[in-house]
Amino acid sequence: MNKSKHPHKALLIEQIERKYGAFKENMVQLGGEALYELAPTIAAVHDAYTYIKSAEHLTEGYAAHLIKHGNPLHFLADKWKQELTEFGDEDFDDMLFQLMSDSDYEELEDDAVAALVDEILGKYGDDMSLDTATNLEVIALTKELFKRLDKEDGI
Repeated sequence: MNKSKHPHKALLIEQIERKYGAFKENMVQLGGEALYELAPTIAAVHDAYTYIKSAEHLTEGYAAHLIKHGNPLHFLADKWKQELTEFGDEDFDDMLFQLMSDSDYEELEDDAVAALVDEILGKYGDDMSLDTATNLEVIALTKELFKRLDKEDGI
């Protein structure tokens, strides 16, 4: 991951790796009944760690929001345990979405728009206008959709 391009994501990954390592070390030292009693917490921490490490779509806005909580790994794990207890079938994407305040949504929208603009201009070239590049992308996606639909229909 490019730290200069994604400083909050890089910092978040660094923090959760450090916290996860310390958490594992502490859990390994426990034994028997204590470890058994902490099983839901261990599972939640592991789920949170695994999710953040594999979440390619995690935006800078989400990462910055999570960093604000001091210990994002334990914050997410606690929220995840709460979601599982209350709803049972939630996933991390839903949970993260629910954690964001209205002002954070605007920041995420700005991040999403900027990322999309970068992606489209990167694909079609910076020398092309955004309108033209967007139109080409819409045409390409429409063609791809029709190809998939034709395959599904056996055409």
